[in-house]
Amino acid sequence: MENRQNHSQKFSDDSIRRFLLGELQATEQTLFEEQLFTNSELEARVRLAEFELADDYAFKRLSEPETASFREKYLLTADRNQKLNVSQAIRNRFTRESVSEIKPAVYQRLAPWFDLRRPTWRYAFASLVLILILATVFLVTKEPQIVRRLIPERFRSTPHATPTPQLMNHSTGSSSPAHSEQSPPAVPHESPLIVALTSTISLEQSPVITPPAGENAFVRFQLSIQEGAQGVYRADLSTASGETLLTAESLKPYGAKPSSVGFDVPASTLKSGQYQIRLSRTDDPAKQESSQYYFRVQ
Repeated sequence: MENRQNHSQKFSDDSIRRFLLGELQATEQTLFEEQLFTNSELEARVRLAEFELADDYAFKRLSEPETASFREKYLLTADRNQKLNVSQAIRNRFTRESVSEIKPAVYQRLAPWFDLRRPTWRYAFASLVLILILATVFLVTKEPQIVRRLIPERFRSTPHATPTPQLMNHSTGSSSPAHSEQSPPAVPHESPLIVALTSTISLEQSPVITPPAGENAFVRFQLSIQEGAQGVYRADLSTASGETLLTAESLKPYGAKPSSVGFDVPASTLKSGQYQIRLSRTDDPAKQESSQYYFRVQ
């Protein structure tokens, strides 16, 4: 028994801790394990050291290298994990109790100083409100320039412009003759040339038109469509060679038996030659039908 006790004393508490963290050298590790199997006193010291090490980890008292060794080399058995769970439960319990004890203590110390039910605090609060009211009145009445700085411009009243006085009665002895300005003459409205076209007429049978003369003259084309057809259309006017001259969009049918789509073309756009108008529907992608209309200009 005395021999075993002497062998147990050879291993210090630091050696036991390093053994649990796997930090002993190979020779020390072998000797320690041999003594651990044969020395009950050393085994008891190791058990106590396991509890202390679990507590140090739970309360975050280990260094970073010790924490890494604890996770990698210590937590290898279910028994050690159980000890760690117990230590963490104790830490959580102590933490909640310490917080719950601190909060009432702080409140109890400050409550007598900030109790609004005391007459002293009531008088102080009423005095503060009165001072704020008097300061506001003083700023408004005595220091308007300060108020203008504090109030944003968007809340200020907009000044109203005063109309400039005008002389109503002119002197009859003025040497300058009276000058009367006349408004420019209105542009005369010219009636359009109306041309009705159908998509069943070929280019050879298409009508021949003579555009009206005049700077503001125009031709109104009426394109017949299927009876009862609805929707929004687009008309593209182009020459026989395919050059687009004009495009009219958002056209809607009007009239009935047959319905028509109309749009205007400046007469100056139409020169002598052959033309075609392509009418296509734009409001419904499923109904993108198109029709061709032809006419000739002499």
